[in-house]
Amino acid sequence: MRENKKHRLLYLLKLFSFNLLLLLLLAECGLRCIGYAGLYKYTVHSDPPNCIQADPQLGFQLVPGEFEVRILEKHHYQTSQLRHSVINHRKTSSNPQKLQSDSFLLITGCSFASGMGVDNDQTFPWLLQEKDSNTVVFNAAVPAFGTIQALLITERFIEQGLRPKQLVYAYLDFHKERNILSRTFCQKIFRESDIQQDSDSSFTFPYAQIENGKLQIKHRIPYSNNYFGSVRNYSATFNLLENQLNKLEDREAEANAVTRALILRLRDQCKEAGIQFGIYILKEDKDNGFMRTLCQKENIPFLITMADYSQEGATNQPYDGHPSPQTHRLFAEELYDWISKKEMQREER
Repeated sequence: MRENKKHRLLYLLKLFSFNLLLLLLLAECGLRCIGYAGLYKYTVHSDPPNCIQADPQLGFQLVPGEFEVRILEKHHYQTSQLRHSVINHRKTSSNPQKLQSDSFLLITGCSFASGMGVDNDQTFPWLLQEKDSNTVVFNAAVPAFGTIQALLITERFIEQGLRPKQLVYAYLDFHKERNILSRTFCQKIFRESDIQQDSDSSFTFPYAQIENGKLQIKHRIPYSNNYFGSVRNYSATFNLLENQLNKLEDREAEANAVTRALILRLRDQCKEAGIQFGIYILKEDKDNGFMRTLCQKENIPFLITMADYSQEGATNQPYDGHPSPQTHRLFAEELYDWISKKEMQREER
């Protein structure tokens, strides 16, 4: 009797396992038929290695030197990176000038502003420098940065007595999730870099919270569990499940509140230091136009790019989704016209 129960239990277990595997197989086939796939693996390598390194305060820092960067081993570009006491930065001229207070334009942002995917002289900060030889353009943008790094970098310049004449923050909608270190962003950090989770305690990223109505900036290792591990790299089913778990986090309201507080603090610090501050919106929020609305309400000068990244030639696709040389030329023209017309000095828009 006991032996029969054991055999029946084993039979049911095998039947369940078979049905589960069959269900997963059918789900995988179905999902791939309608366009789903495993996790897209975006890899970046440089020669010499390590053109970017961990930084305990900002998250990442550019490494000074000359590098050839390879994206997916298919798309190549050259980058020259210079050392500076505030933040290492990408070159904007063949003859870099020393910074002096009240005479330079500071550009902050992420990989779009840094110029990931294009050579030095194709980036819009370089092109902007060519258009205006009277102003030194300092490109402080770094891949993976958000609003919080723009604030921290500006504070460093002010503390060191290097006050920019103008500050342009190049904003994209996904900066909001970076400002709170969302689960999705933490996974991207480790997936797209060669840094291993928990391998280096100095690898911490800044993030912000609103506590008792006040903005608090903190740091932590951007660790986030990937429940399905490397399986999601190959399985559309498990990749979809992981993405749905990320969506359950639903911290949009928090991200909006934190980003708003960061922008207002950045604006106030610039106003106190006598720095002209403006926001260049390179990618608008899909649904609610969050940044446009914030700028209009708070009288912050802003400019929205006319770039359409879905157009052929606007990005470096099929290997890289960052702006192409053509789009960087558009950025430079838009920004130069905006600055030269003194739009950033206007109190209202």
